[in-house]
Amino acid sequence: MKGRRKKKTRRFIILLSIVCMGTVSGCSGQTVNRDTEKITATTQSSEEVIVGSNEILKDISVGWNLGNAFDSCVDGSNRNVDGFYLPSYYETAWGNPTTTQEMIDMVADAGFQGIRLPVTWYYNTYEEEGHIKIQEDWLYRVKDVIDYAYNRELYVILDSHHDGEFIYAKASDKNKVIQNVQDLWSQIGEFYKDYDQHLIFGGLNELNDKDNSWKVKEEYLKINNELNQVYVDAVRATGGNNTTRLLICQTYLSSFSNDVIEGFMLPEDVAPGNLAVEVHCYSSFYNQNLEDDFACLDQLSEKTKVPVVIGEFGVPASFQPASLKKEYAANFVYRAKQHNMTCFWWDDGKNYVLFDRENLKCTDEEVVEGLMNPSPVDTEYTSQNIYGSPKDYRYIGLNGDTGLEEENPWGSVVLTTESGDGMKVTSGSSYDISLTAIANADGIRLKSAYFYDDKKNYIGRTLLDDKMDATVEVPESAGYMKVVMCNIYGKRKESAYKQYVSTGELSVEVNGIN
Repeated sequence: MKGRRKKKTRRFIILLSIVCMGTVSGCSGQTVNRDTEKITATTQSSEEVIVGSNEILKDISVGWNLGNAFDSCVDGSNRNVDGFYLPSYYETAWGNPTTTQEMIDMVADAGFQGIRLPVTWYYNTYEEEGHIKIQEDWLYRVKDVIDYAYNRELYVILDSHHDGEFIYAKASDKNKVIQNVQDLWSQIGEFYKDYDQHLIFGGLNELNDKDNSWKVKEEYLKINNELNQVYVDAVRATGGNNTTRLLICQTYLSSFSNDVIEGFMLPEDVAPGNLAVEVHCYSSFYNQNLEDDFACLDQLSEKTKVPVVIGEFGVPASFQPASLKKEYAANFVYRAKQHNMTCFWWDDGKNYVLFDRENLKCTDEEVVEGLMNPSPVDTEYTSQNIYGSPKDYRYIGLNGDTGLEEENPWGSVVLTTESGDGMKVTSGSSYDISLTAIANADGIRLKSAYFYDDKKNYIGRTLLDDKMDATVEVPESAGYMKVVMCNIYGKRKESAYKQYVSTGELSVEVNGIN
């Protein structure tokens, strides 16, 4: 709940961490006025801690995300422009408890070597003379959690998360957004610049267009590259340990689709060897064939000549089959290690949960065991997916001759997956497509499957004859498939489809056939 920030002077005892010969130890506390004085962490000089991105990331076998806490979003009218709200109002807005040292201890004791700390800054900013300013209380509260991690010798990735209110890809607003990124990362960099290289900055998480459409356009790819350059330059300019700090730059939407990789350019940097690139990779099904994904990520690493960080990966509670969650986790981390990539499990406290943060206990010991003991897994499953998120569907029509999007003549919805490319398929193989359409979604049927090659060129389609279940043969040259469906009894609106998917009344399951 919200609370009025006290305006009187407050004094706090702060325990800082220092790094000596690669280890973290506590130093004597100091009394400071938190409203007026910036606490400076005592660290080694930047020359003594240059180890490079590869060496740092190799120290992190697997990491964990403190999701849906500092990255929680609230109504835009509750932007903390006058310091009215306490940091805890935002930290707990999505139902997770206040973060504590004991919580971070639990994660460290489980074996994780790093924590990714997603932070939404927008709601704790205000504008002054045309520039973005971050509320100092928010900076200090984030610092608290960084210190919790330092107390356990953990690495921390700190990013800008869910800040689409003022950081987005739109050409007409580009200069304004560039200024916002400059203002934001200059302040973040300045405030935390004296932390040693256990602190990593994670850049601009899942940059999207202003409409949050998840569409990929050349314009958006170019803006993403420009904003990454602004972020890197702003941090480096603050000096201190930021001159050589590991900075992670994210692809557009944090995606690794072919068009995103082709359009991504790594920023120029005055500190060579201290950049990495981040993507996200989720699955709600067991997929034995991960090599296709890692081949794309290898392509990204080869293009940029820097390491790839999988900043978010994981499986939801609805993962199918549930009996293979541990195996998926173990296999994914093992494959990532084989490709020299570091993974951070996404934990939102609810759907991707590993830890009960309230009661300080592990809720999925088998998955944690799989993450801590990565190993190759070979099962009979080649691919399977249940698409149950509104982000997986688009309210469009597809032209049968060209495969291009067009005006929506029948009120159709197309399964394009979150990337918009369609689902990745193996050429020459077969897939079972099963539609669930119940309650209000009753009457929706499968219309057709459209196929595209790896460069998104249209190949052709297969009609599915208004069925609920169908088997399709994938053409030899195909790499992606989109599935079109509509209500055979009458046109439905986009809002209706979104409701059907959100409530579980509409979903599509796709199973590969051996």
